Amino acid sequence: MFKKTTFLVVLTTALVFASYGLEYDAENDFTVQKSSDGRSVIITGYAGKNKDIRIPPQIQKKPVTSIGSAAFKGRNISSVIIPDSVTSIESEAFLDNQLTSLTIPNSVTSIGDGAFADNRLTSVTISSSITSIRYAVFLNNQLTSVIIPDGVTSIGGYAFANNQLTSVTIPNSVISIWRCAFANNQLKNVTIPKSVINMGEEVFAFNPIK
Repeated sequence: MFKKTTFLVVLTTALVFASYGLEYDAENDFTVQKSSDGRSVIITGYAGKNKDIRIPPQIQKKPVTSIGSAAFKGRNISSVIIPDSVTSIESEAFLDNQLTSLTIPNSVTSIGDGAFADNRLTSVTISSSITSIRYAVFLNNQLTSVIIPDGVTSIGGYAFANNQLTSVTIPNSVISIWRCAFANNQLKNVTIPKSVINMGEEVFAFNPIK
């Protein structure tokens, strides 16, 4: 699917996009991998020292379309801006960091297991293009409320477990909610839409639901 060879891009200066007024992290801070067709790149690692990261939409004049598995895992990152060139975020991509807020752009259509687990997220805006929230994506954070986008059909096991949720909005598009998806939160009332036909065990375990 993708070529296995990785390389560090040699450009040493940060990119400045005048039309947006944003300064992105230097390209050589990122380890990347070419896609199978060579038209885009996947970020596979981060070698920079910044804790507040602006991912460039292009590296080596090719669009950044994917953030690979564990690419930013355990880097002590406190914030990240994901460009709208990105369409996929792979498993554990941002696992074990210090993220407190997050906007996932609407260009993103898939997010892998545990991609943002073990952070300090208090707020998140989820891409409206997502159809499945995978296993443990937001496990072990500090979210107090979340709106599941319309169009999501499945909420994976432990997806929002071990947060501080007092409010959750589940749209009528959801068909399946899997084991412990919202376990160990602060939910007192939850409206489950009639569209849900598959419910795992202990979906709302350890919540003060009356």
